[in-house]
Amino acid sequence: MKTLLWSSLLLLASAFSAFANNVHPQDLIRFTDEQNQIEQWRLGTTKRWDIFEDYFLSKGQKAYQRCGYLYDLESEEILSFENSVLAFPELEPVLTDKNSQFSASHSEIEGTFNIVLPDKKKHKYVYIYIDLSVNKEGNYIFSEDPNMRGFLERGKAHRQKAATILKGLKTIPWYRIAIPFISFKNQQF
Repeated sequence: MKTLLWSSLLLLASAFSAFANNVHPQDLIRFTDEQNQIEQWRLGTTKRWDIFEDYFLSKGQKAYQRCGYLYDLESEEILSFENSVLAFPELEPVLTDKNSQFSASHSEIEGTFNIVLPDKKKHKYVYIYIDLSVNKEGNYIFSEDPNMRGFLERGKAHRQKAATILKGLKTIPWYRIAIPFISFKNQQF
């Protein structure tokens, strides 16, 4: 009974603090349809953690979350940070991986992220945002840890900033990629 009471009080306190910060608690638990009505992401997924991690490792890259990449449909490559900023300076705040540049065929991108790329005659670039990992219920993996609230808020703000910038550009389709926590294994050192 005491545990239930404390759990209820903690939930109530987090709800009040969330409203004080204009963040609905549900927004920090999972990416909702309501959020996507505002942000308008095209959605994709790798279906498993190891697919996401193995893809980037096979390209000689580290697998990051809360990270955006600019993909060139004509040259079939993830552009470097510098080339991305040269093409679209507005994207600088939402291109967080400053060391990636690698070739990636359309079929690799579509197969890995389960998305359909637009016709390269209509668009030259697409923006791919790798969101936080989700558990089997679709909730962010850190959503139950009250110590991770700031991390979740920064992730949401970063994703929303990307959507706002991309809406303003109007020439780049944007994709949000969900990474399930299925098949995750802690690395042993």
